[in-house]
Amino acid sequence: MLKSDKRSEILMAGQRTKPLSGYKVIELSTFVAAPSCGRLLRDWGADVIKVESGKGDAWRYHGSTHRVTSTEEENPMFDLVNAGKKSVVVDLKSAEGKAVLYDLLSDADIFLTNTRAKSLRKLGLDYESLKERFPKLIYASVTGFGEEGPETDKPGFDLVAYWGNSGFLNDLSIDTGTSYPILAPTGIGDVTCGTALFGGICAALLGCERTGKGDYVTISLFGGAIWIMSFMYLRAQQRYGDPFPKHREETPPLTAPYRCKDGEWLMLSILEYERYFPALCKVLGVPELAEDPRFADKK
Repeated sequence: MLKSDKRSEILMAGQRTKPLSGYKVIELSTFVAAPSCGRLLRDWGADVIKVESGKGDAWRYHGSTHRVTSTEEENPMFDLVNAGKKSVVVDLKSAEGKAVLYDLLSDADIFLTNTRAKSLRKLGLDYESLKERFPKLIYASVTGFGEEGPETDKPGFDLVAYWGNSGFLNDLSIDTGTSYPILAPTGIGDVTCGTALFGGICAALLGCERTGKGDYVTISLFGGAIWIMSFMYLRAQQRYGDPFPKHREETPPLTAPYRCKDGEWLMLSILEYERYFPALCKVLGVPELAEDPRFADKK
């Protein structure tokens, strides 16, 4: 919970306050999903301390994989989700390192992690191990596949857990006989889930302000993809008969892409057929089609 003296000190110092100014976050995370959440917390004013191993977050060195500079002087892919944070190296496998982390958590409001549950339990840093020691702490976790089921202990990057297992990659592919599945756009699943977790943390902080008690907030990459894909799953049910993937010619003509004479593509987005179809016909120079019974409705 936010200590009133923290905010008072900030106000007395004349600092520009943000909604989360005065809150302290301890972030034990790597790569993108949880760090993107930490970046949002920092942008909204929280003091975020990133805990890393001696080797550092592997994302520090990942930019070169995408031909992006990743040096100490310039590292934009790492900075995107870590800008503004403080960083400390801690050996959590040692008693001294564990003591350092406990000290950091002693006055923290949020503990943010995407470390696998099995590892957290082994280190004594799972929610059950910390909730009694830090009763006001908001414990926020990102997993690959959730906390129940046969895949709960598997690692899960967004390529597999978000894009692959959800069917996202398959549903966005177009089979032309020579094509192949699209490449998953970097970080989209991670940042989507990190943003959702940010909202959950803010709600938990509000609850803590009211009750004085901490809470547990979690999201999985797979679960996040299921929510994002929910309308497509609904439409693809057998009783509705609108399966994916589909060709451009299988989509409604007023929400389909068309290639123009100059080679560029135009995407229509007309959802209210009866309201806008006559206007489209007028723009296209064929106003008579609006009165043609063959086009009386969007079917």
